Amino acid sequence: MGQATSLQRSRHVLADRLEALDCPFARYSLGVSDRAIEQALHDLRTTMTTHRKGALLGRYGDPCKDILILQHGWAMRFRVAPDGRRQIFSILLAGDPLAPLALPDGRHDYSVMTLTDVALCHFAPATFGDYVLAHPALSKRLDSYRARVFAAASERVTDLAVRSALQRVARFALDLHERLARRGMAEDRVYEHPLTQAHMGDLLGLTAVHVSRVVTELNASGAIQFEPHKVTIKDFDLLADLAAIEPAPPGRSAVSNSVLRR
Repeated sequence: MGQATSLQRSRHVLADRLEALDCPFARYSLGVSDRAIEQALHDLRTTMTTHRKGALLGRYGDPCKDILILQHGWAMRFRVAPDGRRQIFSILLAGDPLAPLALPDGRHDYSVMTLTDVALCHFAPATFGDYVLAHPALSKRLDSYRARVFAAASERVTDLAVRSALQRVARFALDLHERLARRGMAEDRVYEHPLTQAHMGDLLGLTAVHVSRVVTELNASGAIQFEPHKVTIKDFDLLADLAAIEPAPPGRSAVSNSVLRR
């Protein structure tokens, strides 16, 4: 099984999903399984657009004219330094807003590029905001989503500041599996992805060469098997141990909890 399976097969089903009621934003970002809310969000969207792999969806500093939510596919938030080096902040999956934390003047605080073919839902900010304000329970869930975005950013800073390269890669593999499993995109212990080792390095603060060495070490551990665009987790407990993740309290994700072992 390679990238030509689920990643390329997605292109064939994309057109069929554009007009579907399916709302990954409600289900995965807000944690709502309510057909009425999904219908309302479906009705609120102004349009839906599709974009090919490698498309730049937003550039740092550009105005945020619409609220854009990923309906299908993969993308990344990133910044490029003046010397050309790139820092990837996060990987976006179905249901993730492209810019949930826009700057106060309504401009993108990072650039966004597609990693696969994608579909985007467009919402008018005023209309979307009015709907959320009229539904306090939904507003609280949106606040919770923003809090999780901040928490994820804190974890990334911790990665870069104190975690070893092996811990960063192991934790990233577990986190991605957890996110994909919630979306039905991980089959038991196996998932596919469009990321290269250069992507992983730019996300985790490592060079591609360093990522390659860590991947080789993790493969040899028996906890996980990295292949091009495919990951198989062979031993979750061992991988969590290598990632230095403590068991989570009831009701919380072990990966998002991420208590460092000393």
